[in-house]
Amino acid sequence: GVHAMTALTPPPSSRALRVLLAVAIPAAAAREEAPPGMVHITGAQFVMGAEPDAQKLRDDLEQQGVEVQEFWLDATAVTNEAFRGFRKATGYKTEAEKFGWSFVLEMQATDEAKARTNATVKEAPHWLAVPGAWWRYPQGPGSGIADRLDYPVVHISFNDAKEYCKWAGKRLPTETEWESAARRPYASLTSSQKAYPWGDERPSNDSEWRLNLWQGAF
Repeated sequence: GVHAMTALTPPPSSRALRVLLAVAIPAAAAREEAPPGMVHITGAQFVMGAEPDAQKLRDDLEQQGVEVQEFWLDATAVTNEAFRGFRKATGYKTEAEKFGWSFVLEMQATDEAKARTNATVKEAPHWLAVPGAWWRYPQGPGSGIADRLDYPVVHISFNDAKEYCKWAGKRLPTETEWESAARRPYASLTSSQKAYPWGDERPSNDSEWRLNLWQGAF
């Protein structure tokens, strides 16, 4: 599922509006009080795209200089609690609910989910197509969110995220905005490129894990 964050783009001469994942804002907005739960991302010029010697995927761009205007960005991914508020206010049903199923990582699926299905994707057998899996039942039937209200909401499609943003008065961030924020403080045209926001130190069990990265074996 998509982990949603939000952003804001304020109208000219107005207080900033708020958005779901990331958003651009005029310079004047930077002097405003931060909207609840959001942080200010300064405008920047930086190099974006795959490095010349990197193995390129189909949608990778060549390296190029890009510019983003300043914007407000949600400090965290949208949580189960926040999405539950959206559901209560609107009655919106996600696409996973309408379809009646969603994918769950096999090792995270409940016993009840595993008993209901063994359907997988040929190239990714570790993902189970679980009937009854949606944001309120993230690991399939028998799971819940009562003890994980501050976890990121999952089983959210692009269309679901757009509807949440519309309700919240926000929008999804652009790829450029998101990369600019994620790569701070090394997002620029002049500083050397770094593998991670903290530098080039590779995460390991002997150091501090400062990002969400799969640890273990399938």
